[in-house]
This record gives sequence, C-alpha cells and structure tokens, in this order.
Amino acid sequence: LLTEKYPGTVSTYPLDCKLSDVTIVESSFTEPPADQLGIYKKELLIDIPWFPLCLFCAGFPSQPIMERLQNNGTNYIIVPDDVSSEAIVFILSLFQNTLEQQKLYADLMYMLASDEDLSVVFSEFSKRSECQMLAIDVTGKVLAHSTPFLVDHPHWQHSVQVGYLDDYLIEYILSYRTKHNLQVHDKPFIVYCNRLKMYIKAIRVMAKMEIVGYIFMGCHSGAFPHFSDTLMGLLSKKLLNVLINQKSYPLAHFNLYHNILTDIIYGAT
Repeated sequence: LLTEKYPGTVSTYPLDCKLSDVTIVESSFTEPPADQLGIYKKELLIDIPWFPLCLFCAGFPSQPIMERLQNNGTNYIIVPDDVSSEAIVFILSLFQNTLEQQKLYADLMYMLASDEDLSVVFSEFSKRSECQMLAIDVTGKVLAHSTPFLVDHPHWQHSVQVGYLDDYLIEYILSYRTKHNLQVHDKPFIVYCNRLKMYIKAIRVMAKMEIVGYIFMGCHSGAFPHFSDTLMGLLSKKLLNVLINQKSYPLAHFNLYHNILTDIIYGAT
C-alpha cells in the first residue's frame, strides 16, 4: 500500500509473517517484538546492534546499512524523507483500522454465540462499519435489518418499513442471476447497484441446493471489513436455523408460508 501511495518507496519482505501492531522506536537499542512493525528514523539505524524482523525507515539510510538489512533477511520498507511523516500517519491509521475490525469481529462472534437477535447483530455491525445489512426469505419477508436502515431508493425503504419486499424488488432479485449469468452457490459475492450507488455483498441462504433466503451487506465505498466473507457465511447458517427452526428442511416451506399467514392475521398488507 505504501509503495503504491508514495512514489520512490522501496520495500522487500523475504519472510511471510503476521503483524499485530506498529510502534515508533525511539532508541536504537530497543528491539520491538517479532509481531510488531518498528518505525525508525534513518539516523537510528547507524548504531543499531540488531535489526527487528519488520522495519519501517523514514528516509533512506546509507549503503552499508542497506547491505546489512539485505544480508539480515529483514522485512523492510523505506519511504523518502519528504513524505515520511505523512506515511507514518497513514500506516498508523491502517493498523488502527485493523485492530478496530478485530475487536468488532470478536464482539459479533460473542453476540452470535449468545444467540443474539439477528437485527441486533446487524445494527451493531452497521454502527461500527458503516455497512447496512438486510436479510430476507424467498417470499420477500424481511427477517432482519440494521437500524437505522437508510438507502436512497423508495422501494427498499418502504419494503423494510412494512416488512415485505414489493413485487418490483422481488422481480429484480430473481432476474439478476439470469441477466448476469451468475452461478448458484452459497459463497458471498459482490455486485454494484447503479441506482443505489452502492456495492452490495450478498450471500444466498441455501438448503439442499435450494435458495431459501438472502443476506445483503451494502457499502458505498466498497471497503468491506476484511472478515466480512466469514461473517456472511456464519450469518447464513444462523438464518437457515431461524428459517427451518432447527428442524428438517421439508418443514422450511411450511415455516415460510406459516410466517406469511401469521402476518396476514396480524394485519400486514
């Protein structure tokens, strides 16, 4: 990312490793833990007795230092002096976002394990990720959605308010796969909606190779959290359990029709 963002940046990473944090190193005699990226000014590398596993350098060091880095097999990235301050802020923000996402993922897993209502899970995710969420069954019944649910489309807004997708949206969803020649599978996929100006990650909830519902995750920037595919898979399983009431699949259709009849009895349009 830094190489793309800041021309003149040099990087090499002979070792594949995971980083959990980033730290600004103040002394050449301080060695960061192996899972941390150490940020150094080039002057600190002159007297350094050892190199950390992963190193960020603000400014280009001397040729002898460069040779030591290469001989040591260190993962390093060197950013030109004139953009080094901006690059440090950028990389700190990257790690901060990653840590926040890890915390969000852990909190969502706890909520799912605690059998929290899906709408509550969706709302928590939406509040902390700026992605809206919606789950429906194949009849168009809205099973769960994040709150507040705000999109620039009257059909979606009205449908979520009344609890059922209207004919326009059901036809749109059912025809999309045929129109774009999409394969039927139970993996998350992303489409872009010109009308909503939104990237939509979707997953089909399936039982015995038959679609029984959908989960949608919408984001205007397309920057979905790194764990969103895993989350969608878990939510799909959770929703399937809700639809079939943890019973055998032949009862799923009965439950779908029963939901419709119950809503009609209680006054749904």
